[in-house]
Amino acid sequence: MQIPPLFLLAFILLPPRILGCLRYAGTFPWDTSLPFLATITDNGIITCSINETYDRHMIMQSTTDVQADGTWYFKPWTFTCVNSSFEARAEIGVRIVWYKAYEKDWRFIVDEVENIAAEKWEHKRSLWCPKDMS
Repeated sequence: MQIPPLFLLAFILLPPRILGCLRYAGTFPWDTSLPFLATITDNGIITCSINETYDRHMIMQSTTDVQADGTWYFKPWTFTCVNSSFEARAEIGVRIVWYKAYEKDWRFIVDEVENIAAEKWEHKRSLWCPKDMS
């Protein structure tokens, strides 16, 4: 199968935004009364975000039933998204993010930096973004 030259030329010349870029950015404070703040930006548009304290999340967590085998199930941190076409949640210490968009699921591990001066963890991850946009 031969790729039409016009398609190839368009692919090379199109701006990077059209080719796709997914960014995740978040901060998780050491103080449990301050909110975990994070956003998912998909092709330049914030599609999902979260603003929830660890204290509030633990109140919700305490209502979770223990599974039949006696293990505890940790509820994910659920994001608020712009519409039902998007879903997102953070799992396992907010270091793994699951994102659903365009009828596809993505799961990724965030890059984490401990900011001692600001007493928080800073998370970020870019997928499919050109290097000049990272």
